[in-house]
Amino acid sequence: MVVNANERATTLPIKDDGHSIIPKSNIADADVIDAPEYEEETLSLQDVEKDMIIKALERHNGKRKNAAQDLKISERTLYRKIKEYNLENL
Repeated sequence: MVVNANERATTLPIKDDGHSIIPKSNIADADVIDAPEYEEETLSLQDVEKDMIIKALERHNGKRKNAAQDLKISERTLYRKIKEYNLENL
């Protein structure tokens, strides 16, 4: 009995036509942030993060609350990053 229960738990449900009944995720519906494109130069994570913050602030005309939401980070984190990267004048 236990073996049968484990088999059922690990088997994907399949319709008669051979296709899974589990829906595939729709990547078009995903919430995606446009990441900046970079050439073949090597950039640090900090450089990329700083650039994304600058672009988000520009997109939202300096409105930090909106930029933080766009970046999917808290306002507190955005304020800390702005100070860390010396971006107070944007």
